[in-house]
Amino acid sequence: MVLELLPRVQKPDLQSYCYPIVLAHTSFKGLEVGLLLGAISGSLFSLYKTRRITKKNLAKFMNFGVFGGILFVDLMAYSRLSSSENSKNQSRAYRIIRNSKQNSMDNFTIGGMLIGHLAFRSLPIAKVMLLKSYVGGLLGFGLGAIYIRF
Repeated sequence: MVLELLPRVQKPDLQSYCYPIVLAHTSFKGLEVGLLLGAISGSLFSLYKTRRITKKNLAKFMNFGVFGGILFVDLMAYSRLSSSENSKNQSRAYRIIRNSKQNSMDNFTIGGMLIGHLAFRSLPIAKVMLLKSYVGGLLGFGLGAIYIRF
């Protein structure tokens, strides 16, 4: 992710650009959560309304999920940053940049989102395909969790 390109400092006290670092990190997390919640709610709504999953409903809910997820998580992060001392914000930004496993997981997730996007755009939507995408997503999440653990 972009945060890996920023210079690393030796002590948290020297960390600059606290707000952009933390907000970039939380924006990415809001994107992940929004996509997941949008896909689940869009699938459930589509099944409830039309008894089948339509690409249009799924895309609409995922778009709202992305926007809402990023906005909600960034507002929470900004509120937290505004109410904290500068030394805590520097420490938070320092730990985000130094956490190499989290940065690797973010890169892994970006690749998975790209593959998922291409699959969503190119393959026809069917219940079996959606089930496979949920199983694939859980498998990717599990592999990422194992990767982070070790």
